[in-house]
Amino acid sequence: MADVKMRKGKDHVWQADATWRLHEVATKGLMIVMGLSLAALVMVVYRHQLRPDGPLRREYVGKIVDKSLTVRETKLGSKMVGRLLVEGEGGKRFEVAPGLDVYERAQTGMWIKGSQAGVELSWSRTTLCRAASSPSGRRSTR
Repeated sequence: MADVKMRKGKDHVWQADATWRLHEVATKGLMIVMGLSLAALVMVVYRHQLRPDGPLRREYVGKIVDKSLTVRETKLGSKMVGRLLVEGEGGKRFEVAPGLDVYERAQTGMWIKGSQAGVELSWSRTTLCRAASSPSGRRSTR
């Protein structure tokens, strides 16, 4: 700052101070805009992932069409991820990633129902509907 020349303007304000204030305001404004942009991006991604027909759906009913097992490798080690391709109402297909215990029991052609209570498997859709409406709340694994 020693080589910055200070001059008084008409209204007795140091021009170097005015430039510094403008720089501070611009930096703070840019930080606010970047923060708001990041918050908006997080909200959009969150809403996309958790919408009812998104990849992280919590409630669904459909028939298992296909199974796939993927190995994910990271610096911490390997992890098996089982995915089920499910055909829902109206013929719409989507993937779900239940736990490995459900993946191992699931077979192509079975019906699957996911809800907040957990995941149920059955060979008939009517059994799933009855199990959901029964007062005992037992899960069908036939």
